[in-house]
Amino acid sequence: MDAFERCAANIWARDRRAAERIRQASTHWLRHTYGSHSAARGVPQDVLQANLGHESLATTSIYVRAEKGRRHRAMQAAFPPRSG
Repeated sequence: MDAFERCAANIWARDRRAAERIRQASTHWLRHTYGSHSAARGVPQDVLQANLGHESLATTSIYVRAEKGRRHRAMQAAFPPRSG
């Protein structure tokens, strides 16, 4: 049983939906989560690039663009356009 399966089994009784998501997890999922959360917390792009081991800054910028998109959607939800 791998680590993700053990974690899922541990929380199954409390949160089956989360357990199913964890069962589908991978090391790449963890890496993406780390990158996304780091960008959301304002880690400079060059630092994130070095930590993720990306050769190209363009690869790292995917996380930054995703964070900008999330912020944009949050602001649109807070201040929806007025009709009429």
